[in-house]
Amino acid sequence: MQKLIPSLLISFLVAPMIGVIEAAPKKFIISRQAQSTGSGDALDDLPLPTWVWGKDQIKTQFVRTTFNTPANLESARIIATCDNALTLWINGKEVAKSNEWKNPVDVNVLANLAKTGKNVIAIKAENQDGAAGVIAKLVLSSKGGAREIVMTGNDGWKISETEAAGWQAVAFDDSAWQQPEKITALGAPPWGTPGGKADGGSAPNQLKIAPGFRAELLYTVPAAEQGSWVALTKDADGRFIACDQGDKGLFRISVKDTKDEIHVEVEKIPVAISGANGLTWAHGKLYANVTHVGIVTATDTNNDGMPDAKEDLGGANGGGEHGNHAVIPDKDGENLLVVGGNFTALPQALIKGSSTTWSEDLLLPRDWDPSGHAKDLLAPGGWICKATPDGKNYFVHSMGYRNQYDIALNRFGDIFTYDSDMEYDMGMPWYRPTRICHATSGSDFGWRSGSGVWPAYYEDSLPPVVDIGPGSPTGTVMGTGAKFPTKYQDALFALDWTYGTIYAIHLAPQGASYTAKTEEFISGAPLPVTDAVIGDDGALYFTTGGRGTQSALYRVVYTGSESTAAPTGNGPPEAAKARALRHSLEAFHGKQNPKAVATAWPHLGSTDRFIRNAARGAIEAQPAAEWASKVFSEKNTQARITGAVALA
Repeated sequence: MQKLIPSLLISFLVAPMIGVIEAAPKKFIISRQAQSTGSGDALDDLPLPTWVWGKDQIKTQFVRTTFNTPANLESARIIATCDNALTLWINGKEVAKSNEWKNPVDVNVLANLAKTGKNVIAIKAENQDGAAGVIAKLVLSSKGGAREIVMTGNDGWKISETEAAGWQAVAFDDSAWQQPEKITALGAPPWGTPGGKADGGSAPNQLKIAPGFRAELLYTVPAAEQGSWVALTKDADGRFIACDQGDKGLFRISVKDTKDEIHVEVEKIPVAISGANGLTWAHGKLYANVTHVGIVTATDTNNDGMPDAKEDLGGANGGGEHGNHAVIPDKDGENLLVVGGNFTALPQALIKGSSTTWSEDLLLPRDWDPSGHAKDLLAPGGWICKATPDGKNYFVHSMGYRNQYDIALNRFGDIFTYDSDMEYDMGMPWYRPTRICHATSGSDFGWRSGSGVWPAYYEDSLPPVVDIGPGSPTGTVMGTGAKFPTKYQDALFALDWTYGTIYAIHLAPQGASYTAKTEEFISGAPLPVTDAVIGDDGALYFTTGGRGTQSALYRVVYTGSESTAAPTGNGPPEAAKARALRHSLEAFHGKQNPKAVATAWPHLGSTDRFIRNAARGAIEAQPAAEWASKVFSEKNTQARITGAVALA
């Protein structure tokens, strides 16, 4: 298991990365321990140390404290830094130096401590042109889990502006030295907390996470060189690829664990692709769904393992954050699923068919949004299409979303998305919260601009799996393949940018669809989560960023004792049967088939809305002359209503 840095290090991470980037802008490597938190980490609840300096605030100062060795000591780790440089001694022996406050020392000093009795920490602090601020923390862990903490900000520290002979030794008399002045706690100005509130993300010890899990901040993105990451995927070798929301491009990230450290390598991909809100690796190439452009691919033409050539496949070219969104392989891996938000027109020239028909279908007068948002935008709203890998043929699968950013497939091949609310409508009768939708073939979830939004009970719409509440949905990923407790492997992880939350949506088959319970899996303030994937190591990796905020790469691992066996079987037998029936009816969607009416008609009266919807879609695809008369002679009330909707 890799060693994990205690909470002190959360404020000291990003600058070494930036310094390396300046020297080698296209490739750099960070070898270090990850910042961590969570119920599996013994250090996650440690108090934060305080920056200190002398009363006269001079450039060179000498700081020390003494402490006693606890019984059965098992480990002793000190982390310290100074603005700008420090030299650190333990019991008179120099153990570490640092020449930059953003690059702390991190030392295991167990061998330097006396087995019993008194010890001393001594620090020479220097600043180039200001007062030398110091911050330090020593964590002493004993067998049985007992811990003691020695850190700046607590009593017992002394400081001097002049150096005295032997001041690093335990026996030195520091009674004439001053007590240091406390400046500010870790993370507060003027130093801030890289990855914390000062720059747009949360350090791991600031995160709330489900019991048994640990979060690790692996990498803080240098904005000037790499922008703000909004899309994340894996390549064929399990490396990650991220994309900037602006013009900084694509980046490939390799994460490897050794016994003592986590090795992170980030490389700029030499292909001019940026501004992609969706990425996926399929058919031996990278697909990017780029704002204002459409689908663009990147391929490796010289077999050096790095994509180096691009091809524009076209397609929808919506703009902004309601534009081009996710692209992922479908359940068979043969085609793609492409997502567009409600400001993204369907690529009409490429549409070869649809699982449903649509119109505004409003009986009541509509009030457009008073501020003009989405005024005159008409159905289908946000959509999901199936597309061939060459990007030449699109088939409309599902529609009627306000702004669904991402989609994910469960192990049964069902598609789920996290649709956004319209925050301006809060308090109005037509307001709909953010919600998880099961995007079945032929589904219309009823987004219509302004007050025209359909209620979920409309017969030609479908209800959500679960309502979440206000928020800004971004990425989604299924837990399939995660080394998490079994229930999380069947969960949908749904990311909310505004509230800095990743939800675990625990799906339960019910009829031909699902119900769900929502768990707040991880959250932070701020934590502008953008996208997530399950790594080949079974961990959940996610990015923060968007709208120019500080971007970072995190990892979530499970450290508890529950079984992580993969879920098996088809679920409850009745649900599996209903799901199979729905799939068989959906096979008729968008196609004329002489068997469709006879097969689907008996299910127009089903009490299961998803089966009813699938049956209606199958019948709508057939010439109306073949079945219109059946609507008027139908005796089952529900079947007659559903048939009438199909005919309309």
